[in-house]
Formats: sequence, structure tokens, C-alpha cells
Amino acid sequence: MNFTRMTLLWLGLLLVALAAFGLANLYDNRLTERDSLSRSVDIAQSSLPNLVSKLAALKEQALQVAEQKVQASDKLKLAAAAFSLDLESIEYGEALFSLATGNNLQIKTITAGNPTPRAEDGISYATASYAVSMNGKADDISKFLQALVADIRFSSVSVGSVSVTALDKAESTLQITLTSYGYEAK
Repeated sequence: MNFTRMTLLWLGLLLVALAAFGLANLYDNRLTERDSLSRSVDIAQSSLPNLVSKLAALKEQALQVAEQKVQASDKLKLAAAAFSLDLESIEYGEALFSLATGNNLQIKTITAGNPTPRAEDGISYATASYAVSMNGKADDISKFLQALVADIRFSSVSVGSVSVTALDKAESTLQITLTSYGYEAK
């Protein structure tokens, strides 16, 4: 195969034209890609201030949620203490009714006060007061008070005040104030 100079020249020009076309196509692709990336950067830069403000708002909202969580946790602790004391007051009420019935006394009223959280020497506890009024004979009231002090169910209860009226009559009235103490676990 003998190629003439003219054929070789045309082949050379064809190869140069193909190379130029390939380079032009590659350059066009790169320009298109650059324009696309430039638009993406412009869009990102234009939305950046909006995203920064949203981030700041979300951080503020996260702080508020954290504060609400702390408040809810504190409320939960108080409610748990109150619930515990409510359960104890039911148990104390049942025990008081049992003691009163066993000593021939009739309970007129039991009034439970709201639980009060306290702390002393780093120990958290809660107290609740109970006012109890009952009727019966003076001897039965005396037996009831002795049984109350000796009963293990009332080991965390202190007697605040005792008032007995109408000792000389067939039926006397006992009014007693009790305070229960409950440990609050952390």
C-alpha cells in the first residue's frame, strides 16, 4: 500500500480535525459542567443565610426543649413524691381505721394535707400532715393512742398534737395531728 503525499496530507488533516473536534467537544462539556457547578454554588450561597437562620432557630428550640425537659423532670419528681405520699396516706388511713375499729372508736374525719418536699443535710424527704377526729370512750381512746405509738406501720409518723374533749361523758372526742415522713430517692 503506497500512499501518496496528498493522501497522507488528507489523512493527517483528518486526524487533526478529529482531534480538534474531540478537544472542542471536551472543552464544551467542561464549560457546561462548570456552568452547572457555578449555578449550584450560587444556589447554595443564596440559601446559606436562610439555612444559618434556621439552624439558629433550631438551636434555640433545642435549648427550650431541654429547659422544658428539666421542668417536666422536676414536676415528675414532685408528682412521684406526692403520689407516694398519697399511697402512704391511703395506707395510713386504712391502718387508722383498723386501729380505731379494734379499739371501739369511730373515725369522724381524716384530712390529709398536701405533701411538702424537704431537704436536710443533703437528704431529700417529703412530709404530709393528717388531722384525724374520732369518737369513743375515754379508755378506748387511751388504748388507741398506746396502740398507735406501738404499731410498726406508723414508725415513720410523728404525733403532732392530741386533744381529747368531754372525758367525763359517755363518749369523748379525740383530735390528733400526725405527720408522716417519706424518703425521696434520687
